[in-house]
Amino acid sequence: MDEHPAHLLQQRLEAVRERLSPAHPDTLAAWHDLAEHLGEAGDPRRARDLFTDLVPICERVHGAEHPDTLTARHELAYWKRRARWRL
Repeated sequence: MDEHPAHLLQQRLEAVRERLSPAHPDTLAAWHDLAEHLGEAGDPRRARDLFTDLVPICERVHGAEHPDTLTARHELAYWKRRARWRL
């Protein structure tokens, strides 16, 4: 079994998504954790892509001005900038 943190976070996301729902707050938190970890581990493009998918779901679930939505938007902007400079 691969014990790499990204692999474990991916497993966690899949388990929570399956057990709860794709739009459950715990699923969104696991998604956020995975995206942030991947970016910090040196994959800003993957982080950007995950946050690109996450933001509209956060907006639908929490609303546009909810702190979790605003954090996801901030992370998306951050990883977009980091990904652009890593081309």
